Amino acid sequence: MTFLCFFGWFKNFSLRGADCHHLFGWLQIEKIIEGHQQIKKFLKSNNILHPHGYRNVDRYKNNTIYVGKKNLELNKKAISKKGYGLFKKTHKDLILTEVNRSRSKWKLPSKYFKNSSDLFLNRMKWRNKKKCTIFYRGFGQEFILDVEKNPEIIKWAVKLIKRHG
Repeated sequence: MTFLCFFGWFKNFSLRGADCHHLFGWLQIEKIIEGHQQIKKFLKSNNILHPHGYRNVDRYKNNTIYVGKKNLELNKKAISKKGYGLFKKTHKDLILTEVNRSRSKWKLPSKYFKNSSDLFLNRMKWRNKKKCTIFYRGFGQEFILDVEKNPEIIKWAVKLIKRHG
C-alpha cells in the first residue's frame, strides 16, 4: 500500500503565531502513471485537464501522476473516507513541529512511532528516538517514512483522517 501525507510550512499571521509544519492532506495511491505519453493518454481518456499533460511536457524527464483510490482502505477493508483529501481545519494533532521549537524540529506521537526501526527512507534522522523527535536540515519536501517496517504509522494516519478529514 502506498500512502502519502502532505505537509506544508504554515504561520498563523492573525495570531502572530510561530512557523510550523502542518499536515494538510493525504493520498492513498491506486495507480501511478509515468511518462508524458502515458499521462496524456490517461488524461484524454478520462477527460481531465492537468498541468502534467498539456503543452510541451517533454522537458520533465520524471513526469508522473499519482491517482488516488476512490475510498480509503486499510488491510483490504474500505474505510468510510475518500482515498484522498484535505484536512478540514487546523488541529494540534496535525502539527508536526514540536511546541516552542523551530519548524525543522518535529515531535511525533510516541504511541505510533516509539517502536519504529529504520523509520526513514531518505534524509530525515531521529534527534531523540525515545522522545520521537526529529531534526532535519534544509528545505523539507518529500520525506519518506518506511511503513512496511513500521505499520503503526498507517494507523496514525488513518486516525488523523477519520478524525480531521
